[in-house]
Amino acid sequence: MQPEDVFDNLAVKYHRLWCLGLSPNLALLKSLSRDQISSLGEEQQKLLLLSWDNLVWNENKDKQKPILDRLLAFQDVTRNITALLLFPQWIMDRFKEALDQYTRGEWLSSIALCGAIVEFVVGDFLEVDHYKQRIPVRDRTRTNNAKANLLVLKAYNILHEEDYQRLDDVRKIRNSYIHPEKLRDTKLQREDNLAALTRLCEFFDETNMKQHYEEYFLYAGQIMRKMFQASDQSQS
Repeated sequence: MQPEDVFDNLAVKYHRLWCLGLSPNLALLKSLSRDQISSLGEEQQKLLLLSWDNLVWNENKDKQKPILDRLLAFQDVTRNITALLLFPQWIMDRFKEALDQYTRGEWLSSIALCGAIVEFVVGDFLEVDHYKQRIPVRDRTRTNNAKANLLVLKAYNILHEEDYQRLDDVRKIRNSYIHPEKLRDTKLQREDNLAALTRLCEFFDETNMKQHYEEYFLYAGQIMRKMFQASDQSQS
């Protein structure tokens, strides 16, 4: 089979093949030193940013109305924030990243990060002494299976039923994209991403956190104090 035949067969199989290449502006940027980049004028900087946006544009983004597209996405995610949300700082920052990724049309990345947040929460819960005391020794070891870890937290009444379901919903959404049986269309990606963010908003709702998981925040506060103390000692 000739190379062009191989290419044609691939084109038929995958419908479209795209080539990705650097614009002259971005190609030039590779050769500049850090000092040269820092001395670029404002217009040159804007041109490079525009070149980058064009390079990473994909079908999830509205190239004709990018500002409107993001404003509508802002509306999507803020509808679910009906009260204060309460997080440990390191999880809050990841949640903000997931929100921002959604508004940029980076739905797969956001879904993956939502799944990671669930794993962060599960890992933290299994380290809280107050919760550990409720779990028999044989079940205290964290596994690499998020589903099994969530079931342990549910079985020993550490996670309330509704919160277990919320976190498990996020896990299932994440798994359907990280281990896909088939590629999903972009509309479904967006809907699933929004569903995952919604479940996390419900879980981290301030009232829910204070009512059910005070011990978790006591643990998180202790970790943060240790981090600050270690930072202060390293700087002294």
